[in-house]
Amino acid sequence: TLNVSANSTVEEQQPSGTNSSSTAPGLQEQPDHNATADDVDDTQAVGQQPKPAKSSSNWSTYTVRAPDRSAGFLSRSNGARIQQLSLTEDQLTQYGAGFKDLTVEVTPETETRLHVKIQPTGQKRWEVPESIVPRPGSAKNLNQARTLYNVKQPTGKPDQSFALTVARKANGARIFDTQGHPFLFKDQYIELTTTLPRSASLYGIGETSLNTGLLLPRNGTTLTMWNRDSASAYQDNNLYGSHPFYLQVNKDGYSHGVLMLNSNGMDITINDTQLTYRIIGGLVDMYFFMGPTPEAVIRQYHQVIGAPLMPPYWTLGLHQSKWGYPNISVLEEVVANYSAAGLPLESLWVDIEYMQSRFRSMTFDEVRFPATEMRKFVQKLHAAGMSWVPIFNPAVSADPGYKSYVDGTKANVWMKDYKGETYVGQVWPGMSVYPDYLAAPNITRWLTKEVKRFYDQVPFDGMWLDMCEPSNFCTGMNCKPDPKNETQMHCE
Repeated sequence: TLNVSANSTVEEQQPSGTNSSSTAPGLQEQPDHNATADDVDDTQAVGQQPKPAKSSSNWSTYTVRAPDRSAGFLSRSNGARIQQLSLTEDQLTQYGAGFKDLTVEVTPETETRLHVKIQPTGQKRWEVPESIVPRPGSAKNLNQARTLYNVKQPTGKPDQSFALTVARKANGARIFDTQGHPFLFKDQYIELTTTLPRSASLYGIGETSLNTGLLLPRNGTTLTMWNRDSASAYQDNNLYGSHPFYLQVNKDGYSHGVLMLNSNGMDITINDTQLTYRIIGGLVDMYFFMGPTPEAVIRQYHQVIGAPLMPPYWTLGLHQSKWGYPNISVLEEVVANYSAAGLPLESLWVDIEYMQSRFRSMTFDEVRFPATEMRKFVQKLHAAGMSWVPIFNPAVSADPGYKSYVDGTKANVWMKDYKGETYVGQVWPGMSVYPDYLAAPNITRWLTKEVKRFYDQVPFDGMWLDMCEPSNFCTGMNCKPDPKNETQMHCE
């Protein structure tokens, strides 16, 4: 991991400079000087101006392009402010060339939520689709004078490096401050750093099993956002999901949250004085939630990503789940033993054993779990007020005799590799293909048909989604069958 960020020592401070009367409330111009976090006394009282910068150097490789008196800003009807940046010095060229022109869009969306988006000018980049995370947009008739935040950006004066400072109006504390830190934006490498107060407590940035518990470590540990099938028993490993959001609780009781809405792989490194994002694609698409309490921050966060699903009542009871049931007789025995022990079983979950060849989702092994017998068994469960939840594996066995694979191939629903060919990986069945739930036009029709066909055989009450990271036991772009073991694969 490259460590090119400057160290900094700062508590949350009043951002330097004064408000500009030529800008809307809540959106302000950055002062001329570039005081870095290194130049601010850690014990300095809130409201004091930082000491003069020791050096005018700034790791940001972009400067504001301001051809007129607008200070580089263009405004939109929703209150957004647009700023154009130009690349002046390319750093870390081993990661490729930086984009020459960037567009910064700063949008006050609510009194407690600010949206900042930075992207290459005039270029389409991957971003989290609206179909997955619908953007809430700006509230109507927002009174920016009532927002809880101020935003400061450079004015566009000659050779002024880009920086972004978000501060809390109530006490001037810096919520996010990139001054004096690296800012690089390349096709497959983005780096952005903010100053942190030493005394703050940070939570979030999952999914990782940390030896510090819920509290995020501040010792330079790198937290990786890259979904993978890894047991949570291993400490400090990235796990099944990615949640690039953190909650910051300051010693004065104020709290705020920051979401980097980017689904590309990323490393987030945190030490005593700063937090650094290193991302391998996409955009800088950030939301700031002003709280001011932890509970309020989480509610504001959910207004962007969506609220948690309210579970059905039956899911709140006692559930039984186990890998290794050999046949339907054992399932019947398990349910009977619960009754004999007087335990109120609510639901029975069944792993891959029920499947044909143990690995073909939405099929039944007609010897060990025949569909007709399973239907009778589930009818008894339902009559007793219990439910049944079978497991489903997203990866589909690439077996020419497997109907789901044959129908999916005809419907052209599988993910493609960089050559435009069906990507073949390896999961439990061996050679496996992956449904493309984002790009395949026929994916909904195919999946609905497959699920209905299975449900018509044996009605189920829930779907246990397994291996949905998605998981691949073969690393690389070209997985081929291993001639020494027909259930294994190797990379070429």
